[in-house]
Amino acid sequence: MAARLDVQDLAFTYRDQPVFEHVSFDLQPGEVVGLVGPNGSGKSTLLRLLLGVLPANRGRILLDGAPICHLSRKAIARHAAFVPQDTAIDAAFTARDIVAMGRHPYLGRFQSETPDDHAAIAWALTATSTQALSTRLVRELSGGERQRVMLARALAQQAPLLLLDEPTANLDIAHQLDMLSQVHAVVKDDRCALIAMHDFNLAARFCDRMLMLANGRLVAQGKPEAVITEEHLATYFHIRAKVRWEPDVGGLVVLPCQPIAHD
Repeated sequence: MAARLDVQDLAFTYRDQPVFEHVSFDLQPGEVVGLVGPNGSGKSTLLRLLLGVLPANRGRILLDGAPICHLSRKAIARHAAFVPQDTAIDAAFTARDIVAMGRHPYLGRFQSETPDDHAAIAWALTATSTQALSTRLVRELSGGERQRVMLARALAQQAPLLLLDEPTANLDIAHQLDMLSQVHAVVKDDRCALIAMHDFNLAARFCDRMLMLANGRLVAQGKPEAVITEEHLATYFHIRAKVRWEPDVGGLVVLPCQPIAHD
């Protein structure tokens, strides 16, 4: 199953207040796409719409050509895997238990894990360097360790589309780089990823394309250098910043300078 996501003229309203409208974009196999926007712009809401958790007020979402509204929850889970921002877990699950939950879309009710499930779980633990955590209770792990376990669960799901909501929020800088490198490594010819992010430098470093959501619409999309501009940061994020190409990094570097007063 190759990854493809098509979003056409999407609109969503919450409590009679429009969150966004006229949102259209696509994701192609092999792409890592960053989703940026000010707080309250609807990034997390958009990810939940793409999972079919929330109903759109208008527009279409196609997963590999199939309208999401025509797919069962299990079918959606075979197409798209989600890494949430909130990783708090109170139940007494081990890390392996959580990763194994990624196999639920492929198992019947009360069906035991198959050799394919065991292999997928082992691969996901290895890919995220969480093998040493597998027998530990998730509620006893640090926030960063839980975040890596949640990524492992998404990878075990073997869905072609990965949706990640601020996956580096609880990680130190070394693990932020490691996690995004892992995502980039698994998104090859047959997968794609959409990552909601706040860090412009990490987004520019690891994303092939970017989407900027602000003021209820998709205000920019394209290569990082076309989206992360001093003008866009001033207009939509209300900050003065210096944006320059850094040859040693091989990408953009963003230096926030000061906020811009606005009503």
